[in-house]
Amino acid sequence: MDALSPPSSANRSSSHNSAKHTSPPFDGDAVYVLAADPMTIMRNGTTSTKHSLSTTDGVDIFQTRETEYHPFLAWIHSISGLVVNDVRFAQMIILLIIVNSILMGVATFDFVTQDPGVERVFEIADTCFLLVFTIELVLQFMHRGFQIFSDGWLTFDFLVVAGSWFFSELQVIRAFRIFRTIRLITRIKALKELVAALLNVIPRMCAIAWLLALVFYIFAVLFTHLFKDLYKDGYTSADYFSRLDITLFTLFQIMTLDSWSEITKETMEAYKLAWIPFISFVILSTFIVINLIIAVICDAVATLQTEEIGKRDEGIQSLAEAIARTQQDMARLESKMDQMSSSINWMLRNQQQQQQQQQEDYSSSSSSPRLLSGFGAKFDKEL
Repeated sequence: MDALSPPSSANRSSSHNSAKHTSPPFDGDAVYVLAADPMTIMRNGTTSTKHSLSTTDGVDIFQTRETEYHPFLAWIHSISGLVVNDVRFAQMIILLIIVNSILMGVATFDFVTQDPGVERVFEIADTCFLLVFTIELVLQFMHRGFQIFSDGWLTFDFLVVAGSWFFSELQVIRAFRIFRTIRLITRIKALKELVAALLNVIPRMCAIAWLLALVFYIFAVLFTHLFKDLYKDGYTSADYFSRLDITLFTLFQIMTLDSWSEITKETMEAYKLAWIPFISFVILSTFIVINLIIAVICDAVATLQTEEIGKRDEGIQSLAEAIARTQQDMARLESKMDQMSSSINWMLRNQQQQQQQQQEDYSSSSSSPRLLSGFGAKFDKEL
């Protein structure tokens, strides 16, 4: 059957009978069928999402859960699934996202912004890219239906593409079109797994964030009380600690180690021991809390690598078990072949013995008339 034409009733009936004839037993609504097409099964106006169970003689055995569709809708569902699940189509989308991101960066140069004609060309190119992304999203919707909203990555794609259309006239919002580049995360497996690992450690990151906020608040109150009037008295070149919010911003600057030594030295002109709270804050915020965040991220990456190694080991173990089962099957087959060979040899020997016995019986039966004829000739000669 042509993959680009709707299935006829005769083809659906024959494929149904073939699948039914070769299907192993199943439980509930899980149906095991043999199919050469790894994307979508269409049978009597049904289509299914499949999970591969095993492969035999180049034919995949899948477990499917069928959903009833009109035959034409089932055909549309099948074709869209073939497109969106094709590796070449996914690679093309990745390439288009990269090219679109590069063009959006080039569009910020003066030779584009100061020339309306060139800027118009870039706008048209951006619209073409957006049309391609929209077509891809429509194909995803045709294949998955409203289930795309159960996938966080596809939901993100939908929000980015829909937002690009709805807010295309707002100049401020249009600047956020560059966030389409983030869709690369949904396309590249390594980036997706890394982001998923980071999302898994959010609870621990939140705990560290609460600890950092507590450290900030304690030192903000302390520094505001101790150094509130330093700017008024002319000891500091800028207002660092006059209010709690200003102190919090100053502490964030100190945590990043940006000019923290200059702030400390200016404060030490009024208070010689001012280095003690400053260094205490730097040690707690920068050398402990921030390193805790880095440690959590590294642990997430290490966990991801461990899971990948575990999956690889499981695959190797499964392959080894399959090889062992194959060897056992071959040993049983060889044993049966030996038994069959022994049986055949016994039958051949038995047949040979029967043939020899038949020949001996025939020889004895043929020699008896000749003996009688000899006695008869001798008896006639005596008479």
